[in-house]
Amino acid sequence: MYQEFYSDRTGENYQVEVDTKKLTLKVRGQGPQAFETPQALVQAYIDYMTPLIELECFRDYDNVLITLRNPLDDEENVWVDAHPMHITTQELPDADIPVGASKRGGSPDMPPGLAYPEGGELAFAMQINLAELSNQCNAHNLATFLPESGMLYLFIDEECSRGLLLHAPAHEGLVRLDASLIPPFRQRYYARDLASARLGFEPAEEPGEDLEEEEDFGSEGMEGFTLFGEPALVQDMPPFSMIEREVDAQGFARFAGSYQQLIQLPIGEGYMHVGMPGADVERGIFERAVCVYVGT
Repeated sequence: MYQEFYSDRTGENYQVEVDTKKLTLKVRGQGPQAFETPQALVQAYIDYMTPLIELECFRDYDNVLITLRNPLDDEENVWVDAHPMHITTQELPDADIPVGASKRGGSPDMPPGLAYPEGGELAFAMQINLAELSNQCNAHNLATFLPESGMLYLFIDEECSRGLLLHAPAHEGLVRLDASLIPPFRQRYYARDLASARLGFEPAEEPGEDLEEEEDFGSEGMEGFTLFGEPALVQDMPPFSMIEREVDAQGFARFAGSYQQLIQLPIGEGYMHVGMPGADVERGIFERAVCVYVGT
């Protein structure tokens, strides 16, 4: 929570109260206004404070803006205690998998308004129907933590050096993209490991069950294909340790201490790890998700 009171040279009082966890802005005692993303909150703060800066009643604007754009220190300690889930696979032709179902490989089922990543460098790896995941968690009396509807899409390049996670808040009106428009995986390992398959979700037997013991990579059983849980260690390298604390162009801070695993996808001779801050898991926002590949 950030709160300040100001008076300009005419004697008029100003008040601003920002909650970076609830993503709300409250000004002059009015009810708090909620925002869906940290960027929107920051922009609203900028819009409100600009006239005050012109009145010279606020001299610490830049420092406060940096504070708002960086997560508060206690956000580094947010950790969502989600029950780890095994992702099961049933290899099927893409045409036999219903549109909107959770799946690996093939062509993505995307809603109007969400475009395939530009540049033609990223191939489609998998999609998760969050309603399917939520229903399975509810069936086992487990908290989902993720939104109860919508879609997640994972794209990676053919070298597994870069990845992108996209989120669509709804799963209605989905259209399967033409396969000719999807960049293929030309490497043998990756094409094999991302063969089209229907995905399912099964809870690990125990919350602390070791999900990193497998050493066999590849599509046979897809060992280590998981949601949440501890990352599998390859060459004793924690995947998110290489994230340095920095602020990107959108004002998002990234630092390793806050990241936990969301998806672990076996591919080639290692894993693609998708991680995001626990605080963002709580909020259901995905802009700070990162993809890190660790292999032998």
